[in-house]
Amino acid sequence: MAVLERTDLTGTGSGRASARPAASGEGPAAEGPAAAASLDGRGLDAATVAGIADGAPPPAVDPAALEAMERSGQAACVLAAEGGRVYGRSTGVGAHRGATVEERDGYGHDLRLLLSHAGGIGELLPVRQVRAMMLVRAGQLPPRG
Repeated sequence: MAVLERTDLTGTGSGRASARPAASGEGPAAEGPAAAASLDGRGLDAATVAGIADGAPPPAVDPAALEAMERSGQAACVLAAEGGRVYGRSTGVGAHRGATVEERDGYGHDLRLLLSHAGGIGELLPVRQVRAMMLVRAGQLPPRG
């Protein structure tokens, strides 16, 4: 589990969101919907996202969802290794979806894909907003039940 914290990296007082491992018992006690939150692929309601964005401890990943993600990832790797086309794994994405990615370059491709979708411009976002966005994205990763 990780905790997002505000760190001054510029010396100007502006903050940056960063993640670090959570210490035992750290953070405000979870109350209301945030206390029962679990990343299981079925979605998070607005009250839960707001509570966690405000500092409630982040939810755990549901063990069944984690196992399903592992199986899905392994199946995609096997299919790609056998010569099957797996969008974003053995092919490019978007306009480049017809391009073939060689298996030997799979991990390089993964990193380039991640970096090509990362970006930032302008002022840093408030920690609360970053926590909410990261939680919503993490909640989309487990396969739907």
